[in-house]
Amino acid sequence: MNKPEIASRIEKLKKLINHHRYQYHVLNKLEISEAALDSLKHELFVLEQENPELITPDSPTQRVAGKVLPKFEKVPHEVPQWSLNDIFHASELADFDARMKKMLGVDSLDYVAEQKIDGLHIVLTYKKGLFVMGATRGDGSVGENVTENLKTIESIPLKLEREVDVIVEGEVWMSSHVLGELNVERQKNNEPLFANPRNAAAGAIRQLDSSVARSRKLDCFVYDLSRADFPIPETQEAELKLLGELGFKVNTHFKKCDNADEILAFWKHWSVHKKDVPFWLDGVVVKVNRRDYQEQLGYTGKGPRWSVAFKFPAEETTTIVENIEISVGRLGTLTPLAVLNPVSVAGTTVTHATLHNEDRIRELDIRIGDSVIIRKAGDIIPEVVSVLYDLRKGDEKPFHMPKNCPICGSVTLRKERESATYCTNSACYAQEKEKIGHFVVGFDIVGLGPGIIERLMDAKLVNRPTDIFFLKKDELLGLEGFGEKSVEKLLKNIEASKKIRISKFLFALGIRHIGEESALLLSKNLFKEKMYSVLDWYVAVKKISLEELKNIHGIGEISGESFFDYFQSETVSQLFEDLNRAGVEFMGDASQIKGSKLEGKTFVLTGTLPNLSREEAKRKIEELGGHVSGSVSKNTDYVVAGEEAGSKLEKAKELGVKILGEGEFKKLITNQ
Repeated sequence: MNKPEIASRIEKLKKLINHHRYQYHVLNKLEISEAALDSLKHELFVLEQENPELITPDSPTQRVAGKVLPKFEKVPHEVPQWSLNDIFHASELADFDARMKKMLGVDSLDYVAEQKIDGLHIVLTYKKGLFVMGATRGDGSVGENVTENLKTIESIPLKLEREVDVIVEGEVWMSSHVLGELNVERQKNNEPLFANPRNAAAGAIRQLDSSVARSRKLDCFVYDLSRADFPIPETQEAELKLLGELGFKVNTHFKKCDNADEILAFWKHWSVHKKDVPFWLDGVVVKVNRRDYQEQLGYTGKGPRWSVAFKFPAEETTTIVENIEISVGRLGTLTPLAVLNPVSVAGTTVTHATLHNEDRIRELDIRIGDSVIIRKAGDIIPEVVSVLYDLRKGDEKPFHMPKNCPICGSVTLRKERESATYCTNSACYAQEKEKIGHFVVGFDIVGLGPGIIERLMDAKLVNRPTDIFFLKKDELLGLEGFGEKSVEKLLKNIEASKKIRISKFLFALGIRHIGEESALLLSKNLFKEKMYSVLDWYVAVKKISLEELKNIHGIGEISGESFFDYFQSETVSQLFEDLNRAGVEFMGDASQIKGSKLEGKTFVLTGTLPNLSREEAKRKIEELGGHVSGSVSKNTDYVVAGEEAGSKLEKAKELGVKILGEGEFKKLITNQ
């Protein structure tokens, strides 16, 4: 090609690559494969390297990370960066609404409610449509120039759809899924874990090496047009539409609200469904819709009068540690639990919080009587985050891990290079109870809950997991509270559980480091037959080498060694003799999956299924060869929608993905 042809080819490549970047990173559509897109990028890179005079700032090749800066340049903001006032209750929203109406002298007022993303605020400047600078908020007047890092984020356009001068504001965020992957890697490297995606995103943007930012797979929504060389739209709703037309990625989960009641409904919906989006939400931003009203209302010293952040119920709060107790798990691990003065966190009353282990207690220097900050980690397990040392009175009592198990009295032991303390008695009542409970969950024995297990153990009818299979009707009827019908039903459920998939059995054994996913991987890779007798299977599993286990993708060295050591132990043989005597049969997972209509299918679960937990649905899908994803795309085969299904259901309808209710889903998995 001659120079004019090369220049033409480069321009066409830039335009085509940018089109597919926008389709994929902004609209979530994949028109060509990633491999094909990479090929186009490579061709462009080669042409530009051979013709460097044709490289322009808006070329997709200019996103390539690798520049290491000596320091970040301080830059003054052309537009002041404000903070929003926070509100937390419906009454405060009503007060805000009344105040706005009074100041404007109107009887009715419409608003725009937007999701408040827990990310990093950034300011983007474009000249004649080209991205020239990106900055952090800083102190509101001066920020840091982080342009090179922001260029690595594919959803931030290097060139707009129009040749205009604009300054826009947005939020850089990291998805929950990427955060999880990042923390797995950091744990492997003995690096401290990120508590939330905001910290991970902010840390990446403030790295002098832009390759760190690229590796974090960040994303960005733009929500405010702060300055432009053309008239800014008359409403916030129209402004968001225009930002999308300019080429920015705009969060579509916003709503024009005609009154405060509609705002409250929007807030309630997302406070319940915040886990249905891939990013973290911590509230809803409320803005007066009309721009002339915004200008009339103006600003306070901190931020705009016409906007507030309506925060979700707090996931962190303060309380007092009334005592510290010890819980003993099925592997003998002693876990310290803080007994708290009851307090509401994220809409639930919390009375206990985990302190994890002895190292964590020392790190916090936590004492009985301390005032503490607690957090509901992952919306499930409350934990103590920090101690408010300044509130100490002097009579707080230090806590030390016990030298003897609080349940059986045996000596406790802390192993070298481990943070956990263990009960040394493998026959400890607490351990046995937890092991039996775990075994029951794995075998899916309905009607045998923790309370009944404890009663059976106290009556000496069950001392180890396999004793469950030898329970007799007359023994159970001799216990208080056990009637004829309930006993018959329980024995029927126990009998039905005796035909079990190998993956569920491996999970039921409670082998250290072997969870549900590892159990399924082991079963699918090692056991291909349809049915196994218990003793034949045991003989086969003892012949598996450690090298075979380590070579299974997704298992790893630690899990492989744990599995290998468990089955080499001589004490395990008695377990299999008991299982054989009880008539237990094993089914191979691989044979169940092969030929299943669910094999290779992708499912997304949303909402609440009345008679099936999300965990159960996920397990059934994976057992039949399917895969469960956290987000809906054109590659999704089925969306299983329950009550109060959120944005995933709407996305499925937009993309034409097949939607199943609980009844249809059960019919689908039953027919496999």
